[in-house]
Amino acid sequence: MGESLRGRQRELALLEAFLGRSAVEGGALLLTGEPGMGKTALLQKAADRAEQDGSRVFRTAGSAVESISFSALAPIAMPLIPDDDVLSAAHREALFVALGLADGRPPRPATVSQAVLTLLRTASHSGPVLVVVDDLQWLDPFSAEVLRFAARRVSGSRVGLLAASRTPAGGLGGAPSHNLAALDREGAKALLAERFPALAPRVRQRLLDEARGNPLALLELPIALSSRQLALQDLPAVLPLSDRLQGIFAARITLLPQATQDLLLLAALDSTGDLRVLSAAAADPVVDGLAPAERAGIIRIDDENHRLAFRHPLTRSAVAGLSTAASRRPAHQSLARALSGHPEQRARHLSASTDRPDEGVAAQLEQCARHMAHRGNAAGAITALTQAADLSPAPDDCGRRLAEAAYISSDLTWQLPQGMTPPGTGPGTAGALHLAAATAATAVINGTRDMNTIHRHLVTEIDTHTGTGGSSEEGLIAAATQLVTMTMFAERPELWTPCRAVLDRLGPRLPQALRLQAALQGDPVREALPLLPELDAAIASLHAETDPDVLLRIPAAATYVDRLPACRDVIRRQASGPPEATASTRRILAQLYLSLDAFGAGTWEEARLTAQQCLAACGRAEGRSFAQVAKYHIALLAAATGDAATTTAMARELKSWGTARGARLVRSLARHAEALAAAGRGDFDAAYRDAAAISPPGTFAPHAPTALWVCLELVEGAVATGRHEAARAHADAMLRYRLPEFSPRLALVSYGCAAMASGDDEEAIRLFERALSVPQADCWPFDHARVRLAYGRRLRRASCRPESRAQSQAALATFETLDARPWAARAARELRAAAPGGRMPTAGRDLTGPGALTRHELEIAQLAAGGHTNKQIGERLHLSPRTVSTHLYRIFPKLGITSRAALRDALTGEPPSGDAR
Repeated sequence: MGESLRGRQRELALLEAFLGRSAVEGGALLLTGEPGMGKTALLQKAADRAEQDGSRVFRTAGSAVESISFSALAPIAMPLIPDDDVLSAAHREALFVALGLADGRPPRPATVSQAVLTLLRTASHSGPVLVVVDDLQWLDPFSAEVLRFAARRVSGSRVGLLAASRTPAGGLGGAPSHNLAALDREGAKALLAERFPALAPRVRQRLLDEARGNPLALLELPIALSSRQLALQDLPAVLPLSDRLQGIFAARITLLPQATQDLLLLAALDSTGDLRVLSAAAADPVVDGLAPAERAGIIRIDDENHRLAFRHPLTRSAVAGLSTAASRRPAHQSLARALSGHPEQRARHLSASTDRPDEGVAAQLEQCARHMAHRGNAAGAITALTQAADLSPAPDDCGRRLAEAAYISSDLTWQLPQGMTPPGTGPGTAGALHLAAATAATAVINGTRDMNTIHRHLVTEIDTHTGTGGSSEEGLIAAATQLVTMTMFAERPELWTPCRAVLDRLGPRLPQALRLQAALQGDPVREALPLLPELDAAIASLHAETDPDVLLRIPAAATYVDRLPACRDVIRRQASGPPEATASTRRILAQLYLSLDAFGAGTWEEARLTAQQCLAACGRAEGRSFAQVAKYHIALLAAATGDAATTTAMARELKSWGTARGARLVRSLARHAEALAAAGRGDFDAAYRDAAAISPPGTFAPHAPTALWVCLELVEGAVATGRHEAARAHADAMLRYRLPEFSPRLALVSYGCAAMASGDDEEAIRLFERALSVPQADCWPFDHARVRLAYGRRLRRASCRPESRAQSQAALATFETLDARPWAARAARELRAAAPGGRMPTAGRDLTGPGALTRHELEIAQLAAGGHTNKQIGERLHLSPRTVSTHLYRIFPKLGITSRAALRDALTGEPPSGDAR
């Protein structure tokens, strides 16, 4: 691959192979490593080689200073615009809006991703294409999502995607990665000797010690040394590597003409890399003025695409570090004028261009902060509000802006900033509401105070506030949002009265998402039906929504009325990120919604893993309230799968926590898990009592939404324990409140409960058939199987044994697939009872041997017996290797074996090869 890079022969060979392979069949590769390890140099080598071989190469890079949505796509997509006739109208519109070539609603990343992939694939028809991405870790999230989407789908297209990222790297859509380690001692010596052969041994030894194998440091450190230092071998006593590299870049910059340094300062402060912005700010073409920096290897200029890039991120910091406040202020003013069409960037530069309070600039920053917050850029909003507070002449405005920043911060960190007592936030001020809301949010999330106390204090603060419009309205909405949350946790009807008064006070200014959440999570039985069309419309529009508050609250409103499946894709985007990523309210709640949705959909392993990840994240960030909901999901799964110890332990913790903090909702969730566990083991009296404690039979207690989840436990428990009047009363209440109109699941459950409660066999059979024929009811397989099991039991008692066996067998199959062991045991007992002579039908399972395995377990066992590893089995069945291991742990005792080697013989019924015959 041309001139070799010292110590990187392995990487060069890897890239050579990748280029050859991707030019034929496509592919992606990620290089990772610490700064200065040579990633950029390797990318350059690969790009040069690809161009020599006839590939079309597109380069882009992330920026450490500023992240603008889809900005990294321009160098890739812009040259391909002439081929946009291959795009659909929707893809073309989304791409043009993303690139700033057209106005419109924020595009969906998925649509932009498909558009870019289509352009790349089309370009590859005429020859290989290579996309080179440097500093992947600094790409804006939307560009990164598009490139990861492409990386997963370039196989077979002659499109190669080669990227580099600092460690720790976030990945490239599952593409293979290669980490660049530091050069070993011999490689570092060779590099230094090759590039600086005249170095004295003492100097060389010191530089080797300081560089620690970092190629960039090895190449740059000697340049910073003066001739006197080299001659006298007089090196400083302490050479911190990062500081020395910073100094190196600064030393090179100071050798440039002052006019070039001025232009570099504009480029460093702007960070967009757009030469047209720099020309507008400098009021003159800049390419000629930047030529000395380009010749010195400090920057790269792409004339065709009007782009400028610093060759190393430290260079940008070095340029800014060489400047003074007096020189930066006019530079920021020039950039603000050049960016008049970009309000957020303009406001940032305006704030940096002044050293005294300026309400005009502060107001612009505040407005930009609101836009950032509504687009989900919470960190940017906090920074803008803090800057606005610093520039506020009036103490009240300063305090209000700091309080709003604290409120947004409470979502990110779940803590109030240390010593948060901003000026101008006394009782009745606009800032007081934001500060009260932030205080309430952190107290609720962390579970540090009683819900009733938090509620009382927040209502008092709201009642004290008399301001209207603008910031006062924003503060009131923030306070109302937190009031709804804590009122739902408290689950006390009397607390809803002041909460409703606050919501009514907002009137038409009350955000739709908050209004729907308050109604559909507060008292869905009484308020949901007329709001369902509006909720469905809101869910349908979520794909184009950018406001994080809407993206958070519409799925919340969907929870009890079974609309989470319709929100699934949006929720996944909110929950995305590695398990160790920073917790936030939005991400944690999205994970909780995903776990609950997965439980309903029957993907229980996903539900369990998601709940466990959420619980771990809450533990790291002290999100104790959210941790209780995660524990509930774990308890629910344990109850369904027969893990009595986990159910009992989790329920005990939930009840203790909920009692101590006045959170009745948490206690209700614990009772739901206990009721489900009791029903599974056949303890119907306990199941009835736990369900009735949530809401009594014959009605639905106001503001007790969990009652919608325990109908089967209550009615089945009542019937099985002779409480027939209670069963009929509750079944009638479900129909009286028109629950079948809420969702297919509630229609299934309502008609199933009515059938169980009916004293007439013919009516019961008709109702069971109606329940099981509800369209899409089988999208909730566990509830569907439970109704089937109840139907089979009723048919057996009505002496319809063949029909009974069919229903029970279908229920058994579902329970086995779900690994709902107690319910599978109940279904097996029902089958035995319905069989002639009371025996298990021949289709039933053996107690030991292959017949003891569920179909899912049998499939895993057969793959393992065939020599597949846990990882291979997981990839084939969409399971984690750990889950496969857990299944095998359960399979071995059922087959009477203790090792993987004995699987094949056990499955075929042959004794192990070493056994006597």
